Amino acid sequence: QIADFGLAKRTSNATLAPTGMVLGTTTYIAPETAEKNLSLPASDLYAVGLMAWEMLVGRPPFESDNPVTVVYKHVHEDVPNLRVISSALPTSLCSFVASLVSRNLENRPNNASIAAGQLDKVIQSLSSKDFNLRLSTSSASSTRVISTKKPSLPAINTQLPQKQTSYLGRLIVWTKKYRMTSAVIGLISVILLIAGLVMWWDNWGPGSYYTLPAAHDSTCTAQTSCTLSGADATSYQKLLKDQGISYTVSKKHSDTIKSGKIISSTPSTVGSHISKKNGTVSLIVSTGIEQITIPSDITNPQSSNGKNPLKALKKAGFTNIKHDSHTDKYSLSVPKGAVISISPQAGTKVNHNTAITVVLSKGLKTVTMPDLVGMSRGDALAALAQLKITANVKEEYSATADAGEVINQSVQADSKLKWNDTVTLTVSKGAHTITMPNVRGMTLPRAQTVLEDLGLNVKISRKGGDTVAKQSISPGEIVSVTDDSGKARSVTLTSTKN
Repeated sequence: QIADFGLAKRTSNATLAPTGMVLGTTTYIAPETAEKNLSLPASDLYAVGLMAWEMLVGRPPFESDNPVTVVYKHVHEDVPNLRVISSALPTSLCSFVASLVSRNLENRPNNASIAAGQLDKVIQSLSSKDFNLRLSTSSASSTRVISTKKPSLPAINTQLPQKQTSYLGRLIVWTKKYRMTSAVIGLISVILLIAGLVMWWDNWGPGSYYTLPAAHDSTCTAQTSCTLSGADATSYQKLLKDQGISYTVSKKHSDTIKSGKIISSTPSTVGSHISKKNGTVSLIVSTGIEQITIPSDITNPQSSNGKNPLKALKKAGFTNIKHDSHTDKYSLSVPKGAVISISPQAGTKVNHNTAITVVLSKGLKTVTMPDLVGMSRGDALAALAQLKITANVKEEYSATADAGEVINQSVQADSKLKWNDTVTLTVSKGAHTITMPNVRGMTLPRAQTVLEDLGLNVKISRKGGDTVAKQSISPGEIVSVTDDSGKARSVTLTSTKN
């Protein structure tokens, strides 16, 4: 394959333009090749356009002894329009060549197939007068002039050299002498020629390949590469089958191509060649947007999906998960990191790019233990309930606190607790009072047992004998079992002789 028309002849090193991995001649190098090291189909068309320009004018558009200057002109200057050189040239031809040598890639045809189609239209538009245009030169000037006058051709020397005439004469004599043999040889030659042409046609020529057809329901402009993207897959498969082209179909989800439409193909461009021997067209057909089911157990904190719901949604294939930690909530029942709410609901089947909004639990909130000593039982329980702390209550007698007043708490004030923690409150039952019994006349041991069973501290004063004669607290008097210091109240028994 010819890579660069300028390399087809022997040149000096000054004509070579090394550009990274691309090697080309400065006369025909495209701007994008020289500047960006790009070598595209449109770059080849630029070189072809320069050849056409040179063939029509008789010289390349950019010339210089310094190859760097030529490269600079390709990058920064437009190739002069042929109409500027000669107004006699057909407008359609000049416009076609101008499109090939445009510095802007977008103004050139994308590939040679498109350019060939445009050239066919140009040829059809030319008149016989246009075809007779010839280039004349003047030895006195380097300027090339286009003329419509057809120059006279030099006379052809019909006098063959003697040796050549001898060979030709011998061939003519032999042919006349052996007419049948000559006919057979001619027939065989024709057969071999036809066989060679058939072989070439079937193995290397147009008969060796199919051309990827365009889809009936897609349109392509002349300036773009035509693909099958978006074409109806069923209709195109029938088209391939009708033309005898082998094909395979694979399916894939797509967010942009509707179900049943072609996403892409291999080869990808309409007009590409497919070998008739083993060539196959590969079609990738859309099944539409992928739909996924939100795991039904994602709200169960004990399940594998519920323990890490965000990871589970991502693993399932969802691509639009909405979670804002600022919207997460504390919860008494849902563990930290588990789902409090999810929208759409668990078990719903939706598109993979549907927004999935998730609110997670922040677990049990940390609170500060208040000072409840001295508060009433009701107020203390209300304060703990507001902090979502569980309260246990026990009651004790107290000589200093009124009944129903909190006299102690199991957790000190300002301690840190979490929701659902338990605190024990000790609430006063008030003072423990009794009616003093009459133990006079009882034996000291008996009287001591009776009073101690009531919670009193009994003291003995013996004046002789074992019978109680006096008691320091009179019978029938209502007294507190404990004194102001909280200790058992003391009562003194005095004995006398029997």
